[in-house]
Amino acid sequence: MMSVSPVESLQALKTKVAAFTALYPKNPMASVPRAEIQIPWICRTLDEAITAFQTKKDPFGNPITVSQITSGLRQLISMVQDPSYITQMEMAYPGMGKPLENGMDELQQILDNIG
Repeated sequence: MMSVSPVESLQALKTKVAAFTALYPKNPMASVPRAEIQIPWICRTLDEAITAFQTKKDPFGNPITVSQITSGLRQLISMVQDPSYITQMEMAYPGMGKPLENGMDELQQILDNIG
């Protein structure tokens, strides 16, 4: 059985998350400050992790370990899966809450496979 690398898995997840704003249009009546920057922020975080896995360096060029990369991604999961975060995103982008939670579950599975 062929194994998929963390980089490939993260790239696939980033593509899926990036499509959320097109799949779940913004509610024009919702006034949720900063909601529109959240999906790009998640994608940037995934991009930084992908680059860190490839280069073994953080965004500032400092050496980084796999443990540090996975720790940062676990923080991302915790922040995004916070009920208030999901509620705000659901208000701004109706229907996005569950797919966003599922995306973070997928990220957790990727991390579990790293070890």
